[in-house]
Amino acid sequence: MDANQFKDKINEIKTKIDALPNKELKEILNGLVNLMDILHQKITTFSITSSKREKTLFDLIKTIDSSKYSNVVMAIAFYLYTERLEPFNVNDVKAMYDVARLTLPKNLNDIINKCAKRGLLIECKEKKNGLKAWKISKDGIEFVESLLRGEQA
Repeated sequence: MDANQFKDKINEIKTKIDALPNKELKEILNGLVNLMDILHQKITTFSITSSKREKTLFDLIKTIDSSKYSNVVMAIAFYLYTERLEPFNVNDVKAMYDVARLTLPKNLNDIINKCAKRGLLIECKEKKNGLKAWKISKDGIEFVESLLRGEQA
């Protein structure tokens, strides 16, 4: 079912709901239909399970709450992971901030270290270009996936 067919079906269901006599039932059903519509929009915006990631880093950042630097750093780590560009260092993250057209935080190293303390990033034994190297942890992947689903604030 494509996006237009989905919208048509949603509108058809809403019309049927509006014809129902029970007000409470209408409210419940309309809430469920609206939730389905929101979920469909999220899924079509960025598919977490897609085996071929055609979305850009910019698209990924737009999908999450980017008001927190740690969310952006983790989205970048997730993107680098999906693009098989691990391990990464602070300079790689800086370059990705530029790609995403975002203002670089003042203390990026501190944000990366805080993400590591939360268990979202893992420090690699080997350095990359003389700098600490990182990779995203399983918890970090799950954290970003929850951001993409809109579950994290």
